[in-house]
Amino acid sequence: MITVTGNVSTVMWQHVGGFYASHPYDNFFDINKSQTVVYTSGSKINCKGKTIVEGKVVAVGGDWPQGSKMADSPGYKEYHILADKWQCVE
Repeated sequence: MITVTGNVSTVMWQHVGGFYASHPYDNFFDINKSQTVVYTSGSKINCKGKTIVEGKVVAVGGDWPQGSKMADSPGYKEYHILADKWQCVE
């Protein structure tokens, strides 16, 4: 398990998508001014300020089909957090 503190981002960055039936909501999470991570949750997180997210780190990615932007990067992965718990701090 991992615990991170940050804010739900208002900017939608380009990240690799993953799908987990148990965690269908993708969220972008700013840890600091230059670092954003993706986490998925079982329900929508409506925190407006600082948020604490706890969950499991999972690898998302792999080989890409010919013609995709990532085809030149076989095996590329990103790491997301499957958020099982969260708490609005502010």
